[in-house]
Amino acid sequence: MPIQDLQRLRLAFEQLSEIAPLIKHATYAKDVNKYFDKNGLGEKGLFFLNGAWWAYQEQQKKIDAAIEYLYQPSNENNDVKIDNARFVLENGCIEDEQLMKPNEYVKQYGVDTFRLALSCSMNKKKYIIVYDDELDFTDVVKPRHGKFVFPRKDVERIVQAWDVVGQYKSLDEARKQGQGLVFSGRDGDAHRILNAVATYESCL
Repeated sequence: MPIQDLQRLRLAFEQLSEIAPLIKHATYAKDVNKYFDKNGLGEKGLFFLNGAWWAYQEQQKKIDAAIEYLYQPSNENNDVKIDNARFVLENGCIEDEQLMKPNEYVKQYGVDTFRLALSCSMNKKKYIIVYDDELDFTDVVKPRHGKFVFPRKDVERIVQAWDVVGQYKSLDEARKQGQGLVFSGRDGDAHRILNAVATYESCL
């Protein structure tokens, strides 16, 4: 991780409510990326602080990897990989201009179209087809089928991320909540929130 990014990450880490009281008793050594006892932190406190700092960095790596994966270009075999979904294009039947990733679509047009598509609760087709003024749903994509084609799984993931982040006052608040849960041992909830934050950020 670049030094500037690591410094920003460390400053955010030191502002966590569980960490801030410990920082005044410790000093940070950037050459080894560790904390050392300054005045009375003690062995257990120092062990906790460095362990928490390591876990915080590892969690950020997962977030960075998720964002990078969302932005990676389509490969030469006409496979579009978005997060954990794999959308295999059959026989080259989809035009190149239809291959916009869901997060790129939200950047340009917002999330409302995806919400509308998922509100059609009776329709569980694999793909959501977006035209200029209407939606369609299918399990088999045909040539020139709509303006954009999105796997339902990825549309659901983005809308769910919007809903999770929307439970908090801001994106930063959602991130802090997720990071705080890491130190509370609630890994499942932490990963759910932090993954939602990563997905949300990829759409900005």
